[in-house]
Amino acid sequence: MRPRPFRSFREVRRRSFCIPLLLVALLFFPPGCGSDSGGVTDPNGDGPDPAIALSVSPTSGTVEARSTLSVSATVTRSGGYEGGVTVEVLALPSGVTASVTGGGTGTTASFGIELAVAASAAAGSHELTVRATGTGVAAVTRTFALTVTEPDQGGDPADVSLDFSACRAVDQPIWVGYKDGSAGWEQVTGSGPVWTFEITADEVAYAWVSDDGLIMTQVTHLTREELLAVQPLRICAPARGEAVMTGTVSGLDSTDIAMVSMGSGSGVATGAAPQLEVTMLTEVEVDLIAARVDPTVGMLPDRLLIRRDVEVVDGGSLGTLDFEGSEAFDPAFATVNVGGAAGGTNSLLMGYFSGSQCLGNNVSLGLAPGASTAQMPGVPEALQRDGDFHQYTATEIENGSSRLATEFHRALASRTIELPPAIDPTVSELSGIGRRVSADVPLPSGFRDGDFGMLMAQVIGEGRSNNTAVSLARISGNTGTVATEDLSDAPGWSAEWTVPSNGSTQWVVQLTATYAPGGTVADFCNEGARSLVASQTEGG
Repeated sequence: MRPRPFRSFREVRRRSFCIPLLLVALLFFPPGCGSDSGGVTDPNGDGPDPAIALSVSPTSGTVEARSTLSVSATVTRSGGYEGGVTVEVLALPSGVTASVTGGGTGTTASFGIELAVAASAAAGSHELTVRATGTGVAAVTRTFALTVTEPDQGGDPADVSLDFSACRAVDQPIWVGYKDGSAGWEQVTGSGPVWTFEITADEVAYAWVSDDGLIMTQVTHLTREELLAVQPLRICAPARGEAVMTGTVSGLDSTDIAMVSMGSGSGVATGAAPQLEVTMLTEVEVDLIAARVDPTVGMLPDRLLIRRDVEVVDGGSLGTLDFEGSEAFDPAFATVNVGGAAGGTNSLLMGYFSGSQCLGNNVSLGLAPGASTAQMPGVPEALQRDGDFHQYTATEIENGSSRLATEFHRALASRTIELPPAIDPTVSELSGIGRRVSADVPLPSGFRDGDFGMLMAQVIGEGRSNNTAVSLARISGNTGTVATEDLSDAPGWSAEWTVPSNGSTQWVVQLTATYAPGGTVADFCNEGARSLVASQTEGG
């Protein structure tokens, strides 16, 4: 399935159809190089023995990388054969995938073949084999001459920036690089925290290395449109504030815990220690949301408290938060189910976003570990206001495989949160410097349909990490390939940053997709916004 428009703002399909000469003669008397049976059955069905014949139109085509090409195949039954037939494409070069649709009963069966050519496909001529098979009859084949051309790398120059200003000091890059189209990696010079470089191609990549004890190399491949849509690209979330406010909490039993959220800040008080300190606050106006939980009986609250439009003042007082007072209320409850559970360990989480911009307040309203169905708490609709959203999250973990789905809805209601399909990557070792892997991953439709998606592969070991991500806009067809990047030829990059070939290592392959109806990719505060994550982890 082709992605929605956000994935590629200027997608170009180039199709070339070659009409062979003497078409009638070729259909009725195809050249002998196209049959496994040693001969060709009369497509009129006049032969004495059950057989099938195959024709392909056109017999050759030229396609630009990152595009698709459509081909038709017709299978003709003869000699009384009435069984099913299938068509497949063999000898596909790396980066080219084939999707076959159609069929039919009767004398003829018509098939459509779509050849999807990824950006990684090698330019040049490739001979493919189209084969038709049926039960009890000889298979027949035809050749198809595919020519792949380089994608158009032309484009207006544009400056892009990577902004590390919100990152901690230890997360500042010690090396930054970029790749413009098919050109080699280039080092970005400067001292940060904002690193700027120029791009012209339709496909670009950027990379950086940081060292906070774990030397991490992060590489991201995007389309030009995707990168320009998020300029400047802020690498880290806005820094949390440093303001502190204090108060006390009442209405707690000896085993109760009060969890308090105020924008970027949070704090905890207990029945035994009711003094409250909320730290990492930003001096703006935010909502205060609190939940009372007794962990000896579970992680679902029995009381909630909301105080709207609190002005954050460093050193200021919040007074008393009374869970038996007028600000507090009993939570509403709704039945939430994990959809698509497959026998692993499930959990359900309910969160809450509030505020005029639906930012900052992401307080946990309740956790149901090990449950595939639970009564989950929320805020009664009468106490909500614009900008408030419930966050429903379902997870499953089993044997290194994890799946997660999150949905945002204003109203609390009984819902089934459908987990995405598990991924089944085929992982292979790559030669060259250090430990690297390549992963081929079938892409389920739930991920292909998203407004934005990423396929990631990471290798971790011996204090090093190499993480490479490719946006789904850069992937054609129903199978994605991602390989941890080889930066050994990049100017200024050091081999000391790679994951060593020896020693204990672990690889992770992850597929993500986001849906943000009516908003941007990073804006989940919209009714029905959701995200999907599936990953597979193994040691080696």
